[in-house]
Amino acid sequence: MRFWLSFLMLVLFAFSCQPTGQNGSGERDSISVLFSEEVVEEESAACGKDSSRCTRVVLQFPMVTKAAPAVQKRINDTLEVHVMRLFSPISDEDSGSAYIETPEEAAEEFVAVYEDFLVEEPDYTQAWYAEVEGQLLFRNSNLATVKLECSTYTGGAHPLYYVDLITFGLQDGEVVDLNDLIADKTVLMALAEKYFRQARELEAEQSLQDAGFFWDGNFALPRNMGLTEKGLYLFYNQYEVAPYAAGPTELVIPFEELKPILTKPAILGLD
Repeated sequence: MRFWLSFLMLVLFAFSCQPTGQNGSGERDSISVLFSEEVVEEESAACGKDSSRCTRVVLQFPMVTKAAPAVQKRINDTLEVHVMRLFSPISDEDSGSAYIETPEEAAEEFVAVYEDFLVEEPDYTQAWYAEVEGQLLFRNSNLATVKLECSTYTGGAHPLYYVDLITFGLQDGEVVDLNDLIADKTVLMALAEKYFRQARELEAEQSLQDAGFFWDGNFALPRNMGLTEKGLYLFYNQYEVAPYAAGPTELVIPFEELKPILTKPAILGLD
């Protein structure tokens, strides 16, 4: 009896030493925030009959399905706003549309605008589409980066394509500015330019402006930065630093080279 009582007390003591909401390493439990794929699909009635008079919407993107309620709402609201940016040309005040609050409503409105346009232009024979393909690019117990590849075509010379990168703090659901994790911006700029030149196969001394990049000749960081398992991911969208024909530019700065200039290496698991 004395043995079992001692054993029970030992077990209770071991459990009492585990911090609430954390694992044995002192980090917050990595499954406290769970993501799953959200899918929204919509198409016009003519799609099954005439592909030239068809419009389709396919939106696939991560959404939080398990987290503290405030964190889940904050992350999901932000993701939905970024997804709906794709539809801003057909959801502004000039369109006469009611304010669109969800991706589902945006998809329905996109199809409705196309069908109304066909009534006005019965000889029009170009299909429209809107697509979002999202993925969870990186996550650890502290941070998560979501990549949204967005594309739409509503007539014209070429489709609109762009990438959104959003990094969240998993403890509060707020968007994280990755610049705040860098102590030395000068070193970051030098590293980014080195890997940009590698991605574009440019020599170290070659003029960026003469090569068709950065119209004023000065290298700059992109608006889009995120995290991958290998390092800091930078994505320059079309038109951001070069003409449309040049396409986007993407690169990764390895964590090994970033570690000396990080303000909080532990948040990335690099301590």
